[in-house]
Amino acid sequence: MPTVITHTLRQRLKELTLPFHTELEKMPVAVTLTDGSIERKKYADYLTKIAAIHQTLEPLIAEMSEWKQYGIDPSQRLRLPLLLADLEALGKTNILIESAVLDTPWNFATAVGTMYVLEGSTMGGQILSRKLSHMLGDDGIPCTRYFQAYGENSMKRWGEFCQFLDLYEAANPHSCDHVILGACAMFLMIMRDTHELS
Repeated sequence: MPTVITHTLRQRLKELTLPFHTELEKMPVAVTLTDGSIERKKYADYLTKIAAIHQTLEPLIAEMSEWKQYGIDPSQRLRLPLLLADLEALGKTNILIESAVLDTPWNFATAVGTMYVLEGSTMGGQILSRKLSHMLGDDGIPCTRYFQAYGENSMKRWGEFCQFLDLYEAANPHSCDHVILGACAMFLMIMRDTHELS
């Protein structure tokens, strides 16, 4: 009798978003972030693009009441204030941040996929924050608040989100494809909106 191999939502997310993740890492702006060689102006431009994405998505994510039943408080995971603090320290004050264009159907499942990418980025962000520690603001503090995310609690927060994904999958097995759609769309949004920086 053939063995039936099942993949969890987390496994499928990791596998099916890998091509997007790989492509994103190959972008010139991502390469210079990773090796710490990005110029100050381009770094500020990059943070501005990412801030636009967060400005668009965070209110949509936070307003969804479904998070509560899983014990997730999205208001504790908002990173736009960190981006704005970094930009201010870089001398970018009173800048107009245009909202990003959301081009995927929006529902709780796609919001979960979106959060998977945003929360997952906090893991790589810990590495980037060290690579970019020389990027000091006018206050002498590294402008890496966004990448530092939750600081020493980043791994704990990621673990909590992974546990949430397991709970979500158990309760909503037929919505998992939409979660993956949301995650893939999130990667595409980041690549689309930061492409011109490359």
